[in-house]
Amino acid sequence: MLQFHAMKLQNGLTPLVVLLIAAVVITTAIGGLSAYSKIKESKDIENKPEEIPDFYIEEFPTSTPTPSLKPTLKPLPTRIPLSPTLLTAKINVQISDNGTPISDSSIYFFLRNESSAQEQIIKNANSGYWTLSGLKPAKYKMYVSYSYNDYMNIEKNCDGCQNKEEISNPGSCGYTVDLSAGDNIQLFCTLRRVKPLSSQPVDFQPSDDSTPPNTNIYYPQPNGPITYKIDGQICAIANPPNDNSGPEGIETEYRFDNENWSGFTVGRGYLCTPSLSNGPHTLSYRSKDRVGNVESTKTLQFTVNIPGN
Repeated sequence: MLQFHAMKLQNGLTPLVVLLIAAVVITTAIGGLSAYSKIKESKDIENKPEEIPDFYIEEFPTSTPTPSLKPTLKPLPTRIPLSPTLLTAKINVQISDNGTPISDSSIYFFLRNESSAQEQIIKNANSGYWTLSGLKPAKYKMYVSYSYNDYMNIEKNCDGCQNKEEISNPGSCGYTVDLSAGDNIQLFCTLRRVKPLSSQPVDFQPSDDSTPPNTNIYYPQPNGPITYKIDGQICAIANPPNDNSGPEGIETEYRFDNENWSGFTVGRGYLCTPSLSNGPHTLSYRSKDRVGNVESTKTLQFTVNIPGN
């Protein structure tokens, strides 16, 4: 106490002033400490990680969700139904005698579905025209049937036919074909009436005709095949010979390969032999009219191609 009192006296300060200075110093120190605490608290708040409420975590999980293993089904493509006319096929058939309609009711059209074995036989009731529609796609056998004593088939065709195979014989004209959906095919058969060659009339008088007859073979075609038998024989078929004196009394003789000549005979145009092997052959033929004019010998090369022959 003596020391403190002596210091006060030495500096010339009163005790009251000293107390005031001490109070100021203490107040300043406390204010500085408060400011420092606020600055530190502010920095701690800035560095403190943000607290995420529980509802936020539940709605947006921090982990990646497991993908679903259920396959995604794609809608089936829409199919436009086809028109019934596009699902079936159509066959048109026409026969004529060199362009003239044939109304012979003994002629008929035969059709067989080779898959179902369903058959149709339709008589000639429309002057040689047939139309069959609504046919299911399949392999079909079809032909026009007629008497070979009355008609010869001199030409045939099958327009629009797929994988066609001719099955004609002396009494029919036709093919086997494959029909597909939407097909519209045409079968044409040109027939010619057979004109029997009669013997010479009793009152026939020779004339000054010096022109020989002209005979032509229409089946088989040159270098073409014979593919069927007629009454068990191998036959070529000739058109009626042309002659200035008319067709009556014309006789024809022929031979196959090196066989003997058949001799002149009046016939219907069928030149036949009992048998010929499959392979190439030659037919020789000539005709004679009723005044004795003889045609020069003609030859025809052809092949025989008959299954099982």
